[in-house]
Amino acid sequence: MIGPGKYDSALRVMLNQLSADAGILIVLEGEDGSGISLAVNESRISADLVLSQTPAVLRALADSIEGDFAELMAGPKGQQS
Repeated sequence: MIGPGKYDSALRVMLNQLSADAGILIVLEGEDGSGISLAVNESRISADLVLSQTPAVLRALADSIEGDFAELMAGPKGQQS
């Protein structure tokens, strides 16, 4: 993950527009295929801090997505299969 990513330039634009310290962009089946970019505005936040926190943030995101998917697959609440 260290080094240039396919979508670094798009992520930099987003960071500037949002005045963000750091960001992660995950693209699925984009113009240049799928990819992930992580960018840090090192004048505002330490890259080491961002990199140390990123795995936990992504794990929490994955858990949330899996929970949402399971809920969607279970169907409307109150409906029994």
